[in-house]
Amino acid sequence: MSTTVSPTDEILQEEGAEATLTALASEVAQAESNLRAVLKEDEGRIWTIRDLQDAAANGHSSSVVSIAFLRLLKAGELTVDHATQAVRIA
Repeated sequence: MSTTVSPTDEILQEEGAEATLTALASEVAQAESNLRAVLKEDEGRIWTIRDLQDAAANGHSSSVVSIAFLRLLKAGELTVDHATQAVRIA
């Protein structure tokens, strides 16, 4: 049995994907703000990656917080001592 997808269905699927990506981008941006706030709130603390992500989750999934963490790391806003896994604001 073959399934045919109409052009309308394809548009709806694309719009659904775009809406999902937009929602994900918004959640990641919020999680990035949470990460920055947690780090600035307690600048003297040495955070582990896991502790920081847990503290900044604020209802976001671990996947969203991980994406946000990696984006900040890639942007050079965070530094990580890989031997100790200590995270600091760059």
